Amino acid sequence: MKVFINVRNGGYSGGMILVAANTKEEAIKAFREDKECDWMWYEFEDEIYDVCYGEDGWMESTVLTANVDTPQVIAENGYSQ
Repeated sequence: MKVFINVRNGGYSGGMILVAANTKEEAIKAFREDKECDWMWYEFEDEIYDVCYGEDGWMESTVLTANVDTPQVIAENGYSQ
């Protein structure tokens, strides 16, 4: 499976997330379904707002692959002030 990377955004923020998925859309879905990451986004009036990892920031890694069967968050580490 492919690996998608996103860098945390915000004024005093840093870090990144790695997600195993077949497509960018699948990576975003896996991120939003992960119980450990559910505080990093919210839905308001039928729109989704990503607090840490914006939809435009997802990039496919050219050097990493994941040996997994289902889309999932591999690792997330970051900080925000």
